[in-house]
Amino acid sequence: MRLIATISLLLLAACSRVPDEDFVLTAMEEGDRPVVAALSYAKWCPSCRVLDPRLAEIRDQMDFENVTFVTLDYTKKDKAAFHESAAEAGVGQAIRDRFGDDIGTGMLILIDADTQEWLGELHRGMDGPEIYAALINATYHNGNDARPR
Repeated sequence: MRLIATISLLLLAACSRVPDEDFVLTAMEEGDRPVVAALSYAKWCPSCRVLDPRLAEIRDQMDFENVTFVTLDYTKKDKAAFHESAAEAGVGQAIRDRFGDDIGTGMLILIDADTQEWLGELHRGMDGPEIYAALINATYHNGNDARPR
């Protein structure tokens, strides 16, 4: 049932673009993988100004039991503080592997909280249903659940 619901939502998101302020999310069962959704953010970042409100709207509408949302602030361009925040959130190695010293902003990085496996990235070009589907799909344990790689 999860597979059918996930595929249906993904197809809907791919076939239609719904204005962010008008989309309505319907409940879909979440998997059981613990995920950290780390927003690489800076106040001066134009992509962050687009993505952050979309994420806030989705978090307000849905309860993600297995997703922990964290913000890694790079506003002051302090690489050490950025990586320290990631370490405090329990995803230090995954973030260091993703960025190294070339830190980018304006993306939500999905990481398996247990294995530090990179699960994907969300960006400003994604609408509400696409972001929601990616968050749900990230909580599934293996590729047999049609989770995009």
